[in-house]
Amino acid sequence: MARILNTNSPGHRDMSAFQFIDTAPALAALISRLETEPALALDTEFMREDTYYPRLCLIQIGTTTAVYGVDPLALEDLG
Repeated sequence: MARILNTNSPGHRDMSAFQFIDTAPALAALISRLETEPALALDTEFMREDTYYPRLCLIQIGTTTAVYGVDPLALEDLG
């Protein structure tokens, strides 16, 4: 059975709050914002083609106010 998303429901996120992070300054700003969040959701995606080891290729982070996509392949240092 298909579930219909009610975009007027209180739990619906406005996708205009989505931000794509692919630079070091944007990542630093995101980390600062996340330090004050009481909770967050985290999902990762890995690429496994042509390698024995999975390679992290996307980090998705959700908070109560925004959704972020972090591109670790575009960033030199995730530390």
